[in-house]
Amino acid sequence: MAATTCHFSVPGAPVPKGRPRFDRRGRVYTPKRTRAYEEHVAWCAVAARAKVIEGPVSLELDVTFGRAGQADLDNVAKAVADALHGVCYANDRQIKRLLAQELLPDKTNPRVDVRVEEIKWN
Repeated sequence: MAATTCHFSVPGAPVPKGRPRFDRRGRVYTPKRTRAYEEHVAWCAVAARAKVIEGPVSLELDVTFGRAGQADLDNVAKAVADALHGVCYANDRQIKRLLAQELLPDKTNPRVDVRVEEIKWN
């Protein structure tokens, strides 16, 4: 049986995961910009007909910023991983292999190319 795989692109400038914020009552919330980007990523996965994988997964990201040094690669990876929770996998704890790489900047086509694949985990 073939492994479940989902591959899609997220157009637009990659957005790093923002630091948690606190409201006046001390409750923690995610910044609006981060929430909006995570929703965008999730919709791109849904449009690519992603299916929820139950077992361990590999997450590969090719990140293309609009200019060099635009954001921290690890924070972009965290935003994408969180966005795919419940869309490509039941929980981001299922990620057993993570590969994120920054490609050369492209002002005309910033994006994140995403590949989620079910893996065998012994």
